[in-house]
Amino acid sequence: MAGLSISNPVAQGLDGVAFTGERDGVTHSFVVSREALEDVAYEILETPEALLAAFGQHQQGVADEAVRALDAGAAGSPAIMLASLLS
Repeated sequence: MAGLSISNPVAQGLDGVAFTGERDGVTHSFVVSREALEDVAYEILETPEALLAAFGQHQQGVADEAVRALDAGAAGSPAIMLASLLS
């Protein structure tokens, strides 16, 4: 499984975190939902800063799941990553 390089994470209010991922020279856009981040952080995330902090702490897991989503044929711009993907 080829890795994914994450850049430019930006909180989307309290909805989640948008980020860019590059894999094999191709750039993809993703949004990981607030619910997904709360599930992996085991806490309620009440500010955009808290969302970004949780994203940073779980960035490798997010990258791994983004790769799995791409391998499964995720399409769209951005691809949405929900709680079920990160569990």
